[in-house]
Amino acid sequence: MGQPIKLRAMYDGKPMAGVSILHDYVNDPDQKPMMTDAEGYVTLPIRNQGLNVVVGIYVGPTDNPTKYRQMEHRASLTFVLPHLPE
Repeated sequence: MGQPIKLRAMYDGKPMAGVSILHDYVNDPDQKPMMTDAEGYVTLPIRNQGLNVVVGIYVGPTDNPTKYRQMEHRASLTFVLPHLPE
């Protein structure tokens, strides 16, 4: 906990720049997102003992422009850190 983690966002096998990353989706879903860099990387803090849920959101072009303007793709990474003794 408190240590940063470096993640890479990929889409269709390629690194994606500009992906919105929410680093504490369960406890703070309205947080200001961090963005991936030109190589798709982001370094973010791990805030929680116990459950952590990181969400990436990529908004891309539509495959059917007559029905919708864009497509939104989401992926999540969920992991649990042990609770530290008090």
